[in-house]
Amino acid sequence: MLNLLVVEDDIEQTKQIVNYICQNNNYIKLYGITSSGNEAMEVIRTEKADIIILDLKLEDSSGVEIIKELEKEKNEKYKQSIIITSGENTLVKKICHSSYVFNYFMKPLNFSKVLELMNQSIKRKLEM
Repeated sequence: MLNLLVVEDDIEQTKQIVNYICQNNNYIKLYGITSSGNEAMEVIRTEKADIIILDLKLEDSSGVEIIKELEKEKNEKYKQSIIITSGENTLVKKICHSSYVFNYFMKPLNFSKVLELMNQSIKRKLEM
């Protein structure tokens, strides 16, 4: 079982993501939900999350800053563990080539795409 952290400031979007993933995948367990970058970094530093769904545009910081912080800290656990989400293509292009990013999906959400990316990420993590 893998632990999922969802970092998203839209509570309705968070509920939809969590419900859809948890109902359609038995290998994932919700570890945490946070809506701020600062809270996300606190949770990430515990190293108990295995996969992170990260919105790039948060109220107090950006997902880009979170990924850059992980790169600076050289936290190997999270390499290829982040699935980013955004409604802004320019933000995605800015960070999607990071070694910490597994893949991304654009808003509005296509839940079959979200589940497909989650399943790919889980398969990769279980093979490690």
